[in-house]
Amino acid sequence: MDPPLEHYQEILENINDLILEIYTDGTIFYVSPQAPQIFGYSPQDLIGLNFFDFVDPEDLPFALKNIKNVSNQATEIAFDLKIRHKEGHSIYISLKGKFLKRKGKQKLIAVLRDITKRKEVETKLKKALEELRQKNEELMELDRLKDEFYDDICHELCTPLISIRGFTEILLNSSKLEDEVIQDLQIILKNELRLENLVNDIIYYSRLKEGKNTFKQDRFYVSEIIDEILNEFQIFIQEKFLKIEVKFHENHEISLDRFHIKKLIQNLLIIAIKFSEENGKITIESNVADSFWTFLIHNEGISSIGEEIPKLFSQFIKFDSRKMINVKKVGVGLALCIKIIELYNGKFWVEAKESHEGTAFCFKIPLKIQFGKNGFMGDVKNSYQCSEPSKIGSSFE
Repeated sequence: MDPPLEHYQEILENINDLILEIYTDGTIFYVSPQAPQIFGYSPQDLIGLNFFDFVDPEDLPFALKNIKNVSNQATEIAFDLKIRHKEGHSIYISLKGKFLKRKGKQKLIAVLRDITKRKEVETKLKKALEELRQKNEELMELDRLKDEFYDDICHELCTPLISIRGFTEILLNSSKLEDEVIQDLQIILKNELRLENLVNDIIYYSRLKEGKNTFKQDRFYVSEIIDEILNEFQIFIQEKFLKIEVKFHENHEISLDRFHIKKLIQNLLIIAIKFSEENGKITIESNVADSFWTFLIHNEGISSIGEEIPKLFSQFIKFDSRKMINVKKVGVGLALCIKIIELYNGKFWVEAKESHEGTAFCFKIPLKIQFGKNGFMGDVKNSYQCSEPSKIGSSFE
């Protein structure tokens, strides 16, 4: 014969859960002292009453099915339901129990645990996640609209820019102009090219984000690309009297998209030139080893930007001019570089040195093609250009 639950009074009084002894018809036979803490009633209030009278009407059919209709004394049950608190509100409880036969009647020894707070947290969490999902969708839509806006603006700018460039070149080819007029026209043309290349970069970046650019597998030497770019940028290198040092640890032929890789190196070199003081040095290092291409452009003469590094990974970057010598902004160039590297499943990082020791922009790209999101093979589409890419490259400050 099983001892009554009262024999375990000391144990029952020192646990946090409520213990009930219930007949299968719902009549409450025993209640542990935790009843007031769980749903407001004292044990004396509950003994002799029907447990099902306290169950929320929505959960009543479920509770009846799991308790009243179960006759196997070895059956264990466990489920959550709502019960009515003495103050009138409903609370969630977790009910776990086992059917036993005592004194000729089948009874349920049940453990009730208040899980109201858990349910409230779950509800709040679901609501927060839904709000977060909606906000994320709104932000994605705003980002898409922003890209469309940039794309539309850039295309609108292309027509007047091409006209300015065309007529300026026609005037420069005239032999009847004075030297002062020619110099002014050259300044107009140079600034038109800067603006045109900036517009092209924005369109190009937008195409990369949307996955509208395709990638080829050209075979070329990195040294060829660097020689071309240094030749195109001579005017800017000479303006600051910069020394360029190029190091090739391994100059193997690689198989990547030549157009995109040239764009990548161009923009990194532009940033390095911007960051450099006059008479400074820019070091370019390239290494091919173990199926990876590692590339680095290091400039001298810039203050430390350690705390500014996270900003480098924004689409449009601005720096504190007190910390960045002769530099106002980077613009879309670096975001474009990061996107190309990302599509090649590569890695990009920045090494900021101490004051006046410079900054290194580095990347590593696997030479076994494994394109990331939105990257795919095919012929490169250059139809987005305002005109043919100029020798100037992207825009300088």
